Amino acid sequence: MLHRIFIAISLPDNIKKALIREQDRITAMFSSKCPVSWTRKENFHITVSFLGSVSNDELMDVLKAAREVADRHNSFDLSLKKISYGPHEPEPAQVPRMIWVSGEKSAALAALRDDLENTLSGEKKFDFSKEERVLSPHVTLGRVMAWEFRAIEKEERPDISSDISLDLGVSSIDVMESELKRSGARYNLLGSFPLSPK
Repeated sequence: MLHRIFIAISLPDNIKKALIREQDRITAMFSSKCPVSWTRKENFHITVSFLGSVSNDELMDVLKAAREVADRHNSFDLSLKKISYGPHEPEPAQVPRMIWVSGEKSAALAALRDDLENTLSGEKKFDFSKEERVLSPHVTLGRVMAWEFRAIEKEERPDISSDISLDLGVSSIDVMESELKRSGARYNLLGSFPLSPK
């Protein structure tokens, strides 16, 4: 059996409530039906590493690695700073893929991700791309429905970019399974591993 696995940072309830308010604010900015499939509150998270399809045996290795890596890293803080179309600001003729909240680059987050991926690569079962990647945290607020977005006149497409200030402490990492349902993705927590105290 294969599992669709990722390692994530869960968000506290106060941050989730603030993000729901931002979804409502953006929905109101569209004069017609909002062309966005919004992320449900319970699905908000920051992805540390996406592993994709993982077998039962590999899943045991992932849980073991997550526990070992968590023990080696201290708790740290993250700041979410900006709401925008993603994964980058689109040109006027382009359709964005999502609306997300991006944060400040974090050396602690980068070190955690690199340690996770190096540890899993050492198991010889996982192969991660080593090209330069953005080390900023982000949370997906919603996915843009391309067809509906294109139907909106360019001059009527709102500029949803906005500064935001949301700070959170990261004290654990979670191994999550994504199940694709007709109603959308459902995330199941398979293991939560505390980081060392600061």
